[in-house]
Amino acid sequence: MNRIIDLGKYIEIGINWLERNFSFLWGAIDDSISWTVNIMNDLLLSIPFGAF
Repeated sequence: MNRIIDLGKYIEIGINWLERNFSFLWGAIDDSISWTVNIMNDLLLSIPFGAF
């Protein structure tokens, strides 16, 4: 099949550009999500077993 626009190539170029130029942002997002999940995990584990 002949493709007029190779969409996968352009998506890959765009994602690589985002990774190069905004890596600090992805790190901050990753850290904040990890912190939120850890806090929720600690909170849920602190509930006594008898409450269920």
